Order: sequence, then structure tokens, then C-alpha cells
Amino acid sequence: MTQRTSETESISRDMEKMASLGTLAAGLAHELNNPAAAAVRSLSRAEARAADLHALTSELTATPGAADVLRKLAEATADDGEDIDPLDLADIEDTLADWLDDRGVEDAWELAPGLAQAGLTTETLDDIAVASGDTDIGRAVQWAASAMDLRGLLNDSRSACGRISDLVKAMKSYSYMDQDITQEVDIHAGIDDTLVILKHKMPAGVEIAKAYASDLPMVTVYGSELNQVWTNLLDNAIDAVADGGRIDIATRADGERVVISVTDSGAGIPEDIQNKIFDPFFTTKPVGQGTGLGLDISHRIVTARHCGCLEVASKPGETRFTVTLPILPPGCPTGEACDIEDE
Repeated sequence: MTQRTSETESISRDMEKMASLGTLAAGLAHELNNPAAAAVRSLSRAEARAADLHALTSELTATPGAADVLRKLAEATADDGEDIDPLDLADIEDTLADWLDDRGVEDAWELAPGLAQAGLTTETLDDIAVASGDTDIGRAVQWAASAMDLRGLLNDSRSACGRISDLVKAMKSYSYMDQDITQEVDIHAGIDDTLVILKHKMPAGVEIAKAYASDLPMVTVYGSELNQVWTNLLDNAIDAVADGGRIDIATRADGERVVISVTDSGAGIPEDIQNKIFDPFFTTKPVGQGTGLGLDISHRIVTARHCGCLEVASKPGETRFTVTLPILPPGCPTGEACDIEDE
């Protein structure tokens, strides 16, 4: 009987682990697709802009004094410009478009918004034009606009690649899912990584409020298993909140322990079933949307594996799960970590 119970628990853990991996894989695929597509799109456009810029540079630099004109335009459009009132910006765009159109610049009305946003004015263009000599000022402005566009596209690509890098970094914490070893981990980093992976599930308008203790120490835990706990708690919180809801995540040190709470503004858990939510195969989710093992596995990871405590308090409009863990390696008497003072 003992062996059968152990086998059943092992199967349950594996099932929940696969469910967690499925959630993470779905989130990773969704989150990687958007920045990857954005990077490809931006780099494709950047290639075209680079070709335009090369052609314009070759054409313009054949004229004596053109290099100085291009340098002045590059300096004038080097920054994104200060925040400009939308109405003032519209006026500047119109003025620039008229200035460019009067000089026969192609696509004047398309170039004007970017130049205006960069802080370029007709006064600056007049000053540059006076010193331009034989340089075609219209083509020079097109060169500046192409350079600005290329810079913006490269910045977009860098941002998209940074997003991909963040996702890969977040997934590294799950790469040792089957390693049964304890490690010193940063609780905040683990939670943040989990939020990155679950971002695709977040309803529109949901606020994530973090109250992280600056003095929270590193804790020695089974890192991969603890990540399952954060995944389950945050996944449940996301499912519980509607558009415009709120999830609060707070941490604090309590002597030789750390306390982590995840609170959502959902409908709450009915009082008559609160004592059942840690039971295996018990779920309040619709059929097919929950295994009924997430909280059971999380409870066992926290209590049996880490000698900590996982508690729930719920009322209409607020459900809080509180995890208490010893800072030192697991091995303290079970339940000791639950005896904490409320803050």
C-alpha cells in the first residue's frame, strides 16, 4: 500500500509538472513570436533604408560642401526631440511639409512627421540651406529622414531582440526541471521570470503591484520545484481576475524565514470549499481547464520538500496565498515555518 501511494504521488507530480511545462511552453511560443516577427519586419525595412541611404550618400557627396550639410542635418536630428504638445507638433509638421513641398521634395508630407518629432524646424533648415551652396537641400533632407528611419528601425530591432533575450533568461530557471538539488535562489527573480512567461495569459488592464522587500535574503531551495509553485499561484491568480483586476505580490523577511504572498482581486473562494483546495484533483475551474493537482503539488513542495507553509485566506474580492519558507536548506521540522506574525 505504501509503495502504491508513493507511485501515485510520483505520477501526480509528473502530471502536474507536464501541465506546468505545457503552460510555460505555450507562453514561451506566444511571447517569442511577437518580438521575433517585429525584429524580422524591422530588419527587412532597415535593409531597404540602408540601400536608400547608401545611394543618397553617393549622390550627395559628389557635390563640394555636401558633407558639411549632411553633418549639420545629422546633428539636428540626432535626438528624438523633447516632448512636444500634440497641437504644436501638428503645426510644426504642416510648416515643415510646406517648406519641403516648396522645394520639390518628394513625399514631403510623409517625411515631415518624423522630422518634426526629431525637433527639426524650418528655421534650422533655412540656416542649413543658406550654407548649403550647390548641395540639393531637398535630397539632403531625404538623406536625413532615411538616416532617422534607419536608426528607429534598428532601435525597434534591438528592443525586440532584448525581449527575446529576457524570455530566454526567464526560461533558464526552468531548464533544470528534473534536477533534484538545492540551490541558493533569488525569490524575486524567480517570480519575475514566471510573470514574463505568463504574460500572454494576462487579461487586458490587469495591474501587477509588487511590494518586494529590499532586504529579502537568498534562500536555499529546490529551485525548479519552487518555480512550479510560483507558476501555479500566479496562473490561478490570472485566471481569477477580470479585465481591470489587480494582483499584488509582496515579500518580507521574518527572522530565519521569508514570507511571500500572492493576492488577487477575483471573486474569491467560497468558504465552504476553502478547506478542500489543497486536496488532490479538486478544482474550481471548468472541465478541461484544470488538473486539480496544482495547489496539491504546490502545497507538498512547500511543506514536505521545504518544511515551509502554504496558506490561503479568501473573501469576496480578495484571495491571498501566503508561502513561508526557511532561509536555510530544507530540513527543519514540518510546520515550524508557519508560526509567523502577521504584518
